[in-house]
Amino acid sequence: MTSKICGLAIGFATALAPVGTAAQDAPSDAWQWTGSLYLWGAGIDGTTRFGSDVSVSFGDILDNLDFGVLASLEAQRGKWFVLGDIVYLDVSAGQASSRPVLPGLPGGGVTIDSTAAVGVKGTVFNLVGGYELVQDRNLTLHGVFGARYLSLDATVNLAITTGGLGRSVNVNRSENKLDAVVGLRGRARIDDRWFVPFYLDVGTGQSDFTWQAFAGIGYNFGRSDLVFGYRHIGWEFDGSGLLTDIAFSGPGLKYSYRF
Repeated sequence: MTSKICGLAIGFATALAPVGTAAQDAPSDAWQWTGSLYLWGAGIDGTTRFGSDVSVSFGDILDNLDFGVLASLEAQRGKWFVLGDIVYLDVSAGQASSRPVLPGLPGGGVTIDSTAAVGVKGTVFNLVGGYELVQDRNLTLHGVFGARYLSLDATVNLAITTGGLGRSVNVNRSENKLDAVVGLRGRARIDDRWFVPFYLDVGTGQSDFTWQAFAGIGYNFGRSDLVFGYRHIGWEFDGSGLLTDIAFSGPGLKYSYRF
């Protein structure tokens, strides 16, 4: 259970930033703003630097979430756009256990009591810009460039008590990663209301490699869109920190409004 809690903490700290979708079918000389709120049912898979696997389901994440913000804001003018999005998560999990040792001894033997608590505050911020490469009735395609920033603050508290004696260990670890990314973002029209958004980027910097991909289906209500899709985001690290790699995958639902 302790490894599961640690895996949960690590996974939350590197939770993924959302993918924007093209908001307009035609360029305009005026600035157009788009705000989005979203839900993402992501599971977590990764590997620690000690070689052990990390796998946490979305249900485990949801059970231990204290607070979270997932939102994005986009500005578009003519062929250019700028998109900023943020994922902030505050997660805590705890486990207590009591285990008898040599219970056949006089007095019932010795009992070892242990508690483990993990707290994680993680922020992922994406700031990207893009330029329109293709624009026609059926397809909009942008080239994308920018940066992805990851900030992680994790605290682990362990306490063991037996025979009236106890010992506790408190560990705090912070990590920050900044990577440059390039990619493509597009929107293919099905008809006047339905469309298919897609996104792909790759990057490197303080991480060895990072990439994300998204594809889905959306419906346009006029000034707003509702998009359902599947997204994957992953990092590979140099092995000097807690993880050698981490990835997040799962379905998501996003609501966007233009103003």
